[in-house]
Amino acid sequence: MALALSILLLAWPTVETGPLDSTSAIPACCGRPPPAGAAPAESDYDAAVDADADAAGAEKECRKLDADDPALAEVLEQAEIVGKVSRLTGGNMIKYVFRLKDGSPEGLKVVFKPAQVGDWGDWKNEIAAYRIDQALGFRLVPATARRELPFSLFDLSDPKVAAALRPDALEPPGPDETVEGALQVWVPSSHVAEEGEGRAWAEKMLTELGTTAGDLEDRVTAAVFVRLVIFDFLLSNPDRYSGGNMLRDSGGRYWAIDNAGAFVGCVRPKTDLLKLRRFEKVAVERLKKLDRKTLRTQLKGLLTDGRFRTFWKRRREVLERVRELSSKLGKSKVLF
Repeated sequence: MALALSILLLAWPTVETGPLDSTSAIPACCGRPPPAGAAPAESDYDAAVDADADAAGAEKECRKLDADDPALAEVLEQAEIVGKVSRLTGGNMIKYVFRLKDGSPEGLKVVFKPAQVGDWGDWKNEIAAYRIDQALGFRLVPATARRELPFSLFDLSDPKVAAALRPDALEPPGPDETVEGALQVWVPSSHVAEEGEGRAWAEKMLTELGTTAGDLEDRVTAAVFVRLVIFDFLLSNPDRYSGGNMLRDSGGRYWAIDNAGAFVGCVRPKTDLLKLRRFEKVAVERLKKLDRKTLRTQLKGLLTDGRFRTFWKRRREVLERVRELSSKLGKSKVLF
């Protein structure tokens, strides 16, 4: 697989980015088939992000993968670590960056959030968020998978780090001791929407989508924002725009990252949802078609039954909101 990627999870002071691209697509190994059940583009937004999904001419056999492509899961789950494992500073959770062997010269860059004590987030939520995003087809979250790695890879010389990763441990980790965590692809050529920047964009979009009067300035961006609002409400994610939790890549695509603090019952995202008067038709249809039994199976071991019930209740609230507005203002004005 010839991949050239980077990833980004939080507002780290020492962020590393790759060269600017004209798209957010990532070259994958030649001959890899598309994911089973992959659906064609269903909206302007999908068409936009999939525009360069396949190379032409002599490179026709080489498909390009975006950072959220499920075909990357096999690499995340199984590929050998190459090079140095470094700790990333900034943010609340302990996290590490390294590369995985994938056949490319540099390797696939990834970020690992190990299991750790503290009330700032749970690594399992990162995987749950990705699986929900995949089920909805919103394409907001970079590929994320569960991975178990030996403690010997990580520097535990900092007492605070050691206490967070191995609470109550009195001896250094043994050679066979491992830690589970979430491994996520580093989004290439992207920058973090700093605090203020992301919120300012959100307020601009809420103003435009908070009325049914006039035409939308950019239907593609409007669709992305609606998906973000719905997604954060479903996950009860409290701080998408507080800084470091949203990326924008060189192709203009937005990414919803740092979802470890989700599923805590935060009511804040509902404020944005209630401001919307327009919803993307495709997003609403996908929310309707979401299969409860299938999704519950996919989230087994990641979300408790109580949190899943809350998630499903929020799904109903979104659909009820759309029905209420459509009845009052007219479906043609509400759905785009």
